[in-house]
Amino acid sequence: MLSLNTMNSEKEHNEFRTRVVKYLSGEMESSEQGDFEQMLASDEVKRDLFASYEKIWDGVETAADSNRYDLDAEWNQFSDKLDRRAGRYRLQPFRRSLLRIAAVFLVGLAGIGGWLVVMEYSGYERISSHQGKELIALDDGTLITLNEGSTLKYSVGRKSNERKAFLSGEAYFEVNRDTLRPFIVVAGEAVVEVLGTSFNIRAYKATEMIEVSVQTGMVSMTDKRLTENQLILQSGNTGLFNRSDNRLEFIGRADPNTFAWKTGKLVFSETPLSEVVEVVSRVYGVSLKISDEELADCPMTVSFSDQEFSAVLNVILNTFDLQAERRDGNIFLTGPGCE
Repeated sequence: MLSLNTMNSEKEHNEFRTRVVKYLSGEMESSEQGDFEQMLASDEVKRDLFASYEKIWDGVETAADSNRYDLDAEWNQFSDKLDRRAGRYRLQPFRRSLLRIAAVFLVGLAGIGGWLVVMEYSGYERISSHQGKELIALDDGTLITLNEGSTLKYSVGRKSNERKAFLSGEAYFEVNRDTLRPFIVVAGEAVVEVLGTSFNIRAYKATEMIEVSVQTGMVSMTDKRLTENQLILQSGNTGLFNRSDNRLEFIGRADPNTFAWKTGKLVFSETPLSEVVEVVSRVYGVSLKISDEELADCPMTVSFSDQEFSAVLNVILNTFDLQAERRDGNIFLTGPGCE
């Protein structure tokens, strides 16, 4: 059984607990996430304790015996810390409320009881898509398709003046129009706000770019920290946010394959094979690679509609007379090139 005493000091435990809250609530900077995950990988005690916290956060099951914790002391420490954060950083009411709820979770409000507290006071649910795609229908008529390997935390109920979601990964939104309640998506460092439209967001933690592509309607895309940095995107436009330099970039014409993971339709027109391989890998969740650099610029013109990966791979192989070799979880394409 884990105990708080297994950590070297009270200060260390407090710091760890604060980082857990930031990580689970999506408040942790991408630059800090890697260090945090590496720390968990190298410390079995903290890794096991984090796993318990995460189960409580998700409301999956009772993760630990609450007798191990001094609940009053834990809550007071959280409360003081949050009050200081609120004064220093001027946290928005929602964010401060979310962190307080996380604090209650982490000091022992587990299982169904803890989950009901979250539902009542925060009005948010969390869904992760580990295998395949997930279709989420919100109570306002909005439809969200969540791509594999993605997590969405979204508001429920109609009491709030706004509709809000937090995305890590990729999702396609078909937002039902409501002029009184905008729909806001926080995706990493980018914020997207709409009234009613359909658009795609790609915001995986491991990628440098956050990408927003609009299919219908119009959205605004802003920097979460510098709200004056804003893009207005209309149908057919794409906006990029570069995490490394906090730069927004407008692209007038969206990649036609942006929505392929949802629609199953792929279109290539004189497209370099290196780009074809990248798109196919992303859409089908495989690791397709080019072994010979001579193949990278080979142009390919073809379209696919709801084809299995094996059929797509066979077309690529036959087009350029290539061979496919499976090695270490990757598929390598080899061949003479396209002279």
